[in-house]
Amino acid sequence: MVDIERSDGRLDPDKLARLVFARFDPWAAAVSVGVVCGALLSAATAACLLRGDPDAVAAMELLAHYLPGYRVSRAGTVTAFIDGGAVGFLFGLSAALLNNVCLRIARAAIRTSAELKGIPQWP
Repeated sequence: MVDIERSDGRLDPDKLARLVFARFDPWAAAVSVGVVCGALLSAATAACLLRGDPDAVAAMELLAHYLPGYRVSRAGTVTAFIDGGAVGFLFGLSAALLNNVCLRIARAAIRTSAELKGIPQWP
C-alpha cells in the first residue's frame, strides 16, 4: 500500500500524481510482449505442422511475405519465435512509449488546469 498522506493528514498531491500516472517500463513491456508473441507464433506453427491441414498450412505460409525466412516446418518454428518476438518487441516498446507520452500530456494538462483554477501545490 502506498502512503499518499502527509504528516498533517492531508493528501500529498505529488505522491498521488505519481500513483495515478504510473509509467510503464518500455524495455520490460517490449521483452514481455516479444516473448509472448514469439511463443504464440511458434506454437501456432507447431500446431499447424501436427494437424497437417493443407488449408491451415497455406494460410500460415502467407506469413512468409512479412516474416523473412518463415516456413511451416520444424525450422520454421524457431524462425517464427525469433521473427514473432522481434515484431512483438517493437510493438511492446512502441505501446509503452506512447502510453508514457500520453500520461505526460494528461498530467501537464491537469497541472495547467489546476494552476488556472488557483489550486496550490500541484506537482
